[in-house]
Amino acid sequence: MILAARTIIPGDGKTVLKDQAVRVQDGRITAIGPLDSMRTGDEPVRDYGEATILPGLIDMHLHLAAWWSERDKPLYDDYLRGYFALDRAQRALWSGVTTVRDMNGPQNLCRQMVRAAQKGWISIPRISFCNQAITVTGGHTYYAVGGTVERDGPDEIRKEVRRQIRDGADWIKLMASHEDGLQEFTQEELNAAVDACHALGKKVAVHVAAQPALQMCIDAGVDTIEHGNFLTRQQALIMKEKGIAWVPTIYVYKFALAWFQQIAEKGDMDSDLAFAHHQVRRYQHYLSFYKNFLELADTGVTILAGTDMVYETSKVEASPVAKELACMVELGFDPLRAIATATSNGAKVLGMQDSIGVLKEGLLADILVVKGDASKEIACLEHTIDVFQEGRRVHRPQQST
Repeated sequence: MILAARTIIPGDGKTVLKDQAVRVQDGRITAIGPLDSMRTGDEPVRDYGEATILPGLIDMHLHLAAWWSERDKPLYDDYLRGYFALDRAQRALWSGVTTVRDMNGPQNLCRQMVRAAQKGWISIPRISFCNQAITVTGGHTYYAVGGTVERDGPDEIRKEVRRQIRDGADWIKLMASHEDGLQEFTQEELNAAVDACHALGKKVAVHVAAQPALQMCIDAGVDTIEHGNFLTRQQALIMKEKGIAWVPTIYVYKFALAWFQQIAEKGDMDSDLAFAHHQVRRYQHYLSFYKNFLELADTGVTILAGTDMVYETSKVEASPVAKELACMVELGFDPLRAIATATSNGAKVLGMQDSIGVLKEGLLADILVVKGDASKEIACLEHTIDVFQEGRRVHRPQQST
C-alpha cells in the first residue's frame, strides 16, 4: 500500500516533505519518496491530494476510565467502567491518537484492555499505563476510590511501587501536590518511590503544580512532571540536565476555565455557584503562568503533549491532542515543534523511539492523515481523513468526534 499527499511531516520537529509518498508493507514503513518512483504493478495507492500525512499522535496524559465526572457516576460498577474506558480508547484512536499513556485508573483495567487488543478482540491505541495513583493519606485524589491508593512512609511506598510493577504497571504515578500549594509527600517518600521504581526498570510520573513540591520531585529524579504550572526557568534547566520531561496539559486548564465560567454565568441552581466562581479565579491564576511557556521550552527541556481530559464525555473529545498542540502554537511554538511533542518526543520518553513517533523506514506504520497543510496551520489536525495503526486502517469518521 502506498499513501501519498501534498505534505508529509515526519515528526522530528523540523522536516517537511512535499509531494512525497509512504509505502507500507506488513505493518511497517518500507520507503518514503516520490510517488512516481514507488508505483509498481497493482500495488494499491491512496492519494489524499491537498492533505498532510504525519505520525500517529501520542497522548502522554490520558485517563481512559475517568468516569468520576459523569452525571450518572453512581451507576459505574467494574463492568460499566470497562465499557466506558473502551469507548474513550476507541474514540481516541479514530481521531488519530495511536498511542496513549494512561495515568491511573482501576487496578488491572488497562492491563486487561492491552490483552484484549493483543487477542484481536478490540481495536484501541497502544497503551503504556500506570495502575492506581499513589497519594498520602488524605492527599490529592484520595477520594477517587479504585483509581488511587493512600500510602505513607518510605517503606509503605516502596512496597506499593513493587506491587504495582508486579501487576503490570509500566509507570508509577505519584500525587505530590495539588494547585493549592500543599506539600504532600516528604522528600524521603519521593526518593523511596523513585529508587524502588528505577531499580525495577520502570519510570515515575508525578502530578505536581506548586512549590516546594516541584523542586522536591526534581531532586528525587522523577521522569516526567505533570502540569508543573509554577515551574521556573532554573528548574527547567535542571530538568533538561536530568532528562526529566514536562507535560504541561495546557488545554485542560482552558477548558476548565470555560466550563466554570459557564456555570457561574448561567446561575445553574444545581451547581454550587460560590465554588464555580472560586474555580474561575483559580484557573485564571493557573493559566497566567503559561505566559512563560516559550521561555521554559527554550531551555531545551523535553515537552510532551498530554490532555488530562477528565470532564464529562458529552462535552469534549476523549483525547483532544490537536487542541493541546494548538495551545502550544498560541504560546509561541511553530506547528512542527508542537507536533513533535505528540510524536517523536513522546516515543522517546516511552522508550519506543525504535518503533513509533516518526515516519521512517523500518518503523511501525502508525499514520495520521489530515486535511490541509498542518505544517502551516495546526488547526488542520482537527480534520482527520484517515488513521492507520501498524498499517491497518482504523479510522471511523462517523464516530471520530
